[in-house]
Formats: sequence, C-alpha cells, structure tokens
Amino acid sequence: MIKYIFIRCVRYTVIFLSVAAISLGIPFSAGAYSARSMILMEESTETILVDINCNKVLPMASTTKIMTALVVLENADLNANVVIPAQACGVEGSSMYLIAGETLSVRDLLYGLMLTSGNDAAVALAIHVGGSEQRFVEMMNERAASLGLRDTNFANPSGLPDDSHHTTARELAIITAHALENDTFREIVSSESAKVPYNNNPNGRTLKNHNKLLYMYDSAIGVKTGFTKKAGRCLVSAAQRDGVTLICVTLNDGDDWNDHMTAFDYGFSKAQRLSLAGAGEVAVELQTPDGKTVTAVNKNDISTVVFEESSVSSVIKAEKFVYSPKAAGDVVGSVSFFVNGQQVGQDELCITEAIEAPPQRKELLFTRIINAVKNFFKGLF
Repeated sequence: MIKYIFIRCVRYTVIFLSVAAISLGIPFSAGAYSARSMILMEESTETILVDINCNKVLPMASTTKIMTALVVLENADLNANVVIPAQACGVEGSSMYLIAGETLSVRDLLYGLMLTSGNDAAVALAIHVGGSEQRFVEMMNERAASLGLRDTNFANPSGLPDDSHHTTARELAIITAHALENDTFREIVSSESAKVPYNNNPNGRTLKNHNKLLYMYDSAIGVKTGFTKKAGRCLVSAAQRDGVTLICVTLNDGDDWNDHMTAFDYGFSKAQRLSLAGAGEVAVELQTPDGKTVTAVNKNDISTVVFEESSVSSVIKAEKFVYSPKAAGDVVGSVSFFVNGQQVGQDELCITEAIEAPPQRKELLFTRIINAVKNFFKGLF
C-alpha cells in the first residue's frame, strides 16, 4: 500500500514517481508487409504501432459490416424477431441464404452477418432497424460522423462496390475499437461457428466463421474478413494478450493472414499493461478539525498500456480537513495518474470509516429542537 500524509495547505498535492521499463521488441519494417494500406493500433489508447498509408482512402468490402453490426447493436433488441423481406433474398455476393417469410432473431442475423458475411443478413437488418436500407445507411454515416471520421462514407450495409463507399485503415480501426466495447459484438466475432434457424427449423443452419485467424493465432478474438475485385483482400482482426488488445487492419493485402500474425507478434513485444494502483493501494491520511486522522483510499484498480520506458506519476488532491458527519465510502478527494506527463486515469478517494459529529454538537442540536418545540406550544396558549 502506498501512503501519503497530508501536512498543510488547503489543497495539498503529492506526486509519486516511478519508472517502468518496457522491451521495445523487434524493429518495425514496412517492407515486411504486403498491404496497400495497414494499421496496427492498441485499442484502449488508440496508439498506432504500425502505419503503412493508414490514412489512404480505399474501399473496404465486407469489413463494412463492423459498422453495420455496431449500428444494429446500438438500435435494436437482440431478441426481436425479424420476418425476412423479399428484398433481402438473393442479394449479390456472400450469403447466409435467407428465405423470404422465414423468421430469425436480430441476434441470429448478426451471426449470419459477421461469421458468413451474409449480404442478405445485412439488408434484412438494415430494413428492420432503419425502416429502409437507405435510412439505415444514413444511420451508419451519422455514427461515423459521431466518431469524428472524415474519410469514411457508406453507400450500403454490406460492402458491395460503390464509388462513394470507402474508409481508411485508421478510421476502420477506430470503428472496430468502439464495436469491441460491446460485449455481444465481441462474443459474436470470436465465435468459430454458430447454429441459427433455417426456414424456421431452429437448428437448420450451421455458420462457420470465415476469419481463419481464430484458428491460426492463439490470441485472436475476431473480427471480420472482406473481399471484392475492386477492394482486394481486406481484413480487420483483433488479438488480446495479458490485458493488451491490438487491432490490425489491412486493405488490399494478398498476404493478410501472415501480415496480421507478424504485426501482432511485433505489437505484443512492444505493448505492456502496467498496473498504476490496485483498489485500496493509494492510502491518504487526512485530519479532522479536532486533530484525529482518517484514512482515504482509492476505489478501483487502475491500469494503462505503455509502449516504452515510461515515467509514471500520480497527483492526489484533497481538502486539508475532513468535516463530520461523513459515512464510510464518502468521497473526500481524487488521485490522477500520468504517463510521460499525459493523464491516463483518475480515481476517487473514499474514507474507510465513518466520522461522527462531535457529541456536544449533537447535544446542542437536540437542545435546540426541544426548545423550538416548547416555544411552539407556548405560542398556542
């Protein structure tokens, strides 16, 4: 446990310094990869570890469906039933082979969307959520705008070729990072297979995930493949190891499986999750006006991802005195954490025990109440 003792000042700041040494791993070489555009990004900090033309605007084929799934998850009931409209059947490209009039849940269709890259599932979900495919595409573009993406535009929910349908590797990685915050999305894209109804038979379809990295790379957790003649081979993948999540995006890459595995090995050699403080590890002794001391501790585990030798500091702020009454768990200050001068986290400081009001104050308050009641009744007679 790290202890800090407050001595003076209305707000007293204490700084704790330490150094974390991180192995820098193998050097990065753009020539090691085949992608026309590529990025390797750490999820929580959005730190870029590999950049090959990552801001180049390109088509992204069925990796589009990451945004499709995100918009559906944010706007639909997973258990809602969807009667498949005729417009969703026989759609060009990859399919989960929906039949007009059959019923599947939103969840079932999301598995068909992300595992087998069903363009028919994309249209069925778009109509269900947006009322029309066109309105759903507007929702996709509105969501992209809300993420601050300037080079991303969707013309359909599936990724079929269109001159106005494009993104960049960097912006697609940002979309993926937000999608991975959703537990259901993570569950779906990490599934190697799933069973969903076919023509209302509950176990009629067995869907197999097209993302071979789930079988090829131990730490892989998803997310989506894509291919058209115009876009070439596109792949968005994520891998997680020792509390670090990496996202890799390649656009127009003929050797995508190997490129992603090489990039992940490189990324995990550089990135490390560093514990800044465990719950209750930062302890501060504060004074009450009557000269007693109380202890306040941080509530949560705080950690971050670092990539190099880093200077870590923490700044604690609290009032000089803690005034009663206070209950155990009341917030009396805060602790902020910095890596190389940049704030990476903050937590509340809470007292560990209650502080009762002084007995004489309680007695005085009680006396005042009794006197007030007496005076009230005297006024009535």
